[in-house]
Amino acid sequence: MRLLWAFLLHSLLLVPYFTWQHSHALHHANRNHLEGGETHVLPRAESWMGRVVAGTRRRLGPWPFGNLGVLLMLLALGLAAVQFSLAQVLCVYGLPWLVVNAWLVGYTWLQHTETDIPHVSSPEWTWAKGALETVDHPYGPLLNLLHHGIGSTHVCHHINPCIPHCNAWQAKALLRQRFPDLVRHDPTPVHRALWRVATRCSVVRQQAPGSGFFYLEPLAP
Repeated sequence: MRLLWAFLLHSLLLVPYFTWQHSHALHHANRNHLEGGETHVLPRAESWMGRVVAGTRRRLGPWPFGNLGVLLMLLALGLAAVQFSLAQVLCVYGLPWLVVNAWLVGYTWLQHTETDIPHVSSPEWTWAKGALETVDHPYGPLLNLLHHGIGSTHVCHHINPCIPHCNAWQAKALLRQRFPDLVRHDPTPVHRALWRVATRCSVVRQQAPGSGFFYLEPLAP
């Protein structure tokens, strides 16, 4: 039943659920891995992608059943445009869809990118190193309520994604108590943190020859 609801809700947002499920599982398994990661992986400065400062790597994968839900949703939107008007569909569905996706990009960007987060290459990378290079931010009571606190308890979500959101705050407190120097929490207001990440996080460069650690190289002024 949960799988059905997940499929339906993702399809309503034009997201192929099983493709997302696959990429999200890879994200958790390879967090901050320069070779194995597929999301939130910054390009190396010497790569062609780094030279043009392009976006992150992605792979959609062939999941036709998940894509079927998106196709049905597009069909429903097309029928609604015929029944009412394209302008009404764009206003009622299109504009909120753009806001949701823009917010989601910024939200997840802040959870996984920061100026002092290293990106690790094989064989230096370990799952624990990757999972702990995640950032909690203060979003305030309203947004934490609406998002079940995922932006403010994201470190413990990567340590154990099976923790239900109702226990995430307690898990975060225990993690910070047990590992105070390892659990990242940035108290910077979200709008300032987003500006810092947007203006400074571009490409990564190897720390030293032979090192498996790569750090951010800010954009040239």
